[in-house]
Amino acid sequence: MTTAAHLSPEWPAALNEAAALHPGFSAGVGDLPVTIGYLITDGPSWYMVIGTDRIRVLPGSVSSPDVSFSTDAATATEIYEGRIDPLRAVVDGALEIGGDPRLLMANRDVLEAMGDLFAAVRKGLGESR
Repeated sequence: MTTAAHLSPEWPAALNEAAALHPGFSAGVGDLPVTIGYLITDGPSWYMVIGTDRIRVLPGSVSSPDVSFSTDAATATEIYEGRIDPLRAVVDGALEIGGDPRLLMANRDVLEAMGDLFAAVRKGLGESR
């Protein structure tokens, strides 16, 4: 698997490669497809399209994501490394959520399974998380 430093220009490609290895989801799971946008205000942006048969991570931004997250690189790194809880970052105003966050709850099982995606990329970087 391709390795890429967290938030580097190659980061979305490494996530996409890991996503291609992730099994698809059966029909009727959650409310798919869902597009989730990620904007690092002082870094890269990418978006994730989660469908029943495929998960894609693409660089850049999408005009109308179903849900979006925006933060700075320092906060994104703290979340990635597990040093700050994402909900705590939202409450503190360090992480902004746009779109319809209810879709996250409707797809909770899918998103929990997606934790494997980031774990695979971290493992590729030689991290123990």
